[in-house]
Amino acid sequence: KNLIDTVWADQPQRPTGTVEIFAEKFAGRTTAQKQSLITAWLKNEGLDAFVFSAPDSIAWLFNLRSTDVEFTPLLLGYALLTAQGSGTLFIEPAKITSALKTYLGERITLAAYDGVNAELINRKDEMKVVGVDRDTGSRWLVDCLKTAGFEARITGDPCTAIKAQKTKDELAGVRDAHVRDGAALVALLQGVVQFL
Repeated sequence: KNLIDTVWADQPQRPTGTVEIFAEKFAGRTTAQKQSLITAWLKNEGLDAFVFSAPDSIAWLFNLRSTDVEFTPLLLGYALLTAQGSGTLFIEPAKITSALKTYLGERITLAAYDGVNAELINRKDEMKVVGVDRDTGSRWLVDCLKTAGFEARITGDPCTAIKAQKTKDELAGVRDAHVRDGAALVALLQGVVQFL
């Protein structure tokens, strides 16, 4: 049990905004391609799975966006991806739709945000060593893994390095964004000069 949950009685509700699929033309790769890169990394590192806890990694890995974090198109949750390519996305139940289930396909299941511990226990026969992000993984995640009988290996989030290697489409998107931002800045500065 999380001690903070015990003493913080008036916590705000978790966000329940809709989950949007981020178009492949902007994402640069399909979610299947990204998952394939991650599973190759898992095998190379000797990990049976990885529990993702960073919202930006979850958004990148599944090409999903939401409004859970103000001014940032991220969704809060956890994700488990095995070296065999199956996994679970843990998000607030109100966000789970049939369209999202269809988009993720048969290999990725959806579960409640609070269902991480139960899912790990259900998978204890198929995994032994599970990675946890050294920067965003919590003690609670490590405890869940150990309670379920897994070895928790603290390591870097594989999405961080892989998503830094931009595709041709992503690079074009960055360039286009810089042009739009530059035009907006010029318009703003022109307005400031006219005001003075």
